[in-house]
Amino acid sequence: MSDASTFLGENTYESHPSFFSKDSQVGDRIVGKIVEPPKVVTTPDLNTKEPKQSLVLTIEHSDGELYNVWCSSRGLLNAVGKAVKEATDGGTAIEEGSSIAIEFTGLGTASTPGHHPPKQYRAEYQPAKPSVDAGSLFGD
Repeated sequence: MSDASTFLGENTYESHPSFFSKDSQVGDRIVGKIVEPPKVVTTPDLNTKEPKQSLVLTIEHSDGELYNVWCSSRGLLNAVGKAVKEATDGGTAIEEGSSIAIEFTGLGTASTPGHHPPKQYRAEYQPAKPSVDAGSLFGD
């Protein structure tokens, strides 16, 4: 990531406001539908500045606005991953059209002095209902 064009070229996604930020408060919650396929982008780690991959979910919040949720912290990735596995009997695929709720629940303890304390989250996931072409039901 030596220059902006390299970064932007490797990380193409439609930008929407980020729902969670460094200013998020305990209890902040997004509830809505995943409206774009999940994307994986490369971003710098906040503590080490080394490149790392982040999962970006675009969610239509219950207020009708589109937000990106950057799943780059271990706490957020674990919460979303656990919710998906529980809702899909061990599956790991996050699908466009699925419903999701994510809440910032608090701060943990930094494992290394001088690093940011880890944010903790909880999440619930409901897979999208498959659509069926009614004309194909009887094979006529």
